[in-house]
Amino acid sequence: MTFGSQSIRERAIWTHRGSPHPEHTRLAFESAWNDGIRHFEVDIRKTKDHIVVLAHDSSIKRVAGIDLKIEELSFEQLQQYQIAGENWMTLVELLESFPDASISIDFKSDDVLDRAIAIVREFPQSKLVLGSFSAKRTKVLRREFPHHASAATALEVLSMRLGYLPRAIRKRKIYAMVPRQHKGIEVLTNKFIATCQSANVPIYVWVVNDPHEMLELFDLGISGVVTDCYEKMLGNIKH
Repeated sequence: MTFGSQSIRERAIWTHRGSPHPEHTRLAFESAWNDGIRHFEVDIRKTKDHIVVLAHDSSIKRVAGIDLKIEELSFEQLQQYQIAGENWMTLVELLESFPDASISIDFKSDDVLDRAIAIVREFPQSKLVLGSFSAKRTKVLRREFPHHASAATALEVLSMRLGYLPRAIRKRKIYAMVPRQHKGIEVLTNKFIATCQSANVPIYVWVVNDPHEMLELFDLGISGVVTDCYEKMLGNIKH
């Protein structure tokens, strides 16, 4: 099915780290699920005692107000610094709690790779999109999990922007999870969209917080958006 045949109601709304609720917390994802969101975008890192937690930054300063590194804290120590009054959530908790959700997981560092791979193996029925800004990490994930979808690498996105379909995309399920622009360069060119459509590669654009922009993107044929304010997006889809 090509993008053009999809109705607005078929487009996916992904909550960006659980936003607008405290990011990467149980409260955030429970709230999103209860509001009808079925697509979660998350990031993962590893604590000093090898617990894989949901976290974007290497430091907890932005979310907890103190400049400490996650990799230098045990999970017990990490829980002393809450996110807006909420506990830190582990990858295991997320996968156990939301078996029917589609979850995009960004592996943020090399040190989280082995432990997170072991965890993902324990949830073979989960609907996952595995990826990383590191092409090397993405290659490992594709080798370990050929049945899971994979996020396109930066080089693959560039190739499709030029109208070329990389070999890896011809062999497996790839999602193009991309910003609208990168360093001032338009990603969503007509050629990029057409190349993705030709291979049934769904395009999910991050981070889109304007409902009008979302509808413009739907008109271009993208499959969904990653957003910090899913309530506003859902309101526009319903109408």
